[in-house]
Amino acid sequence: MGGVLRVRPRVLPEGWRIDRVLAGSEDVTDSGVRAVNGESAGDLRVVVTNRATAVAGSVVDNHNAPVATFVVMVFSDDATKWGPTSRFVATSAPDQRGRFRVPNLPPGTYRAVALEFLEEGAEQDPEGLTALRDRAVKFDLGKGESLKLSLPLTRVK
Repeated sequence: MGGVLRVRPRVLPEGWRIDRVLAGSEDVTDSGVRAVNGESAGDLRVVVTNRATAVAGSVVDNHNAPVATFVVMVFSDDATKWGPTSRFVATSAPDQRGRFRVPNLPPGTYRAVALEFLEEGAEQDPEGLTALRDRAVKFDLGKGESLKLSLPLTRVK
């Protein structure tokens, strides 16, 4: 019996995130390592960074008026990075001021979309993400970078 082990610390100090997980010199942050029959996965090195990223902002309707009820989904532009436990897909609900914040994404090219609602687990559905891809705002996020976005509310039929 075996499986794939992915390292995802549940608690890191605020402002810190996983930068990468190394098995020897190989980056296994997202691919994981295979553990077989309870054997050791070998030596792993977890590299953390305080150069955390953040995407924050607000959502507006088609009259450019602020929207207070929404869900923002941010996902990698690279479909191979979608899936369960992906660090490249995240959601955020608004705070009391109607603003969203998505911290700790790995650097890369992303798309963000604001929706009226999101069914549970929809952020893990490749078909749904593909359908939203062309309606989402595309942006690049560098290491340690923070971006502010104003997203239009996207209505899903």
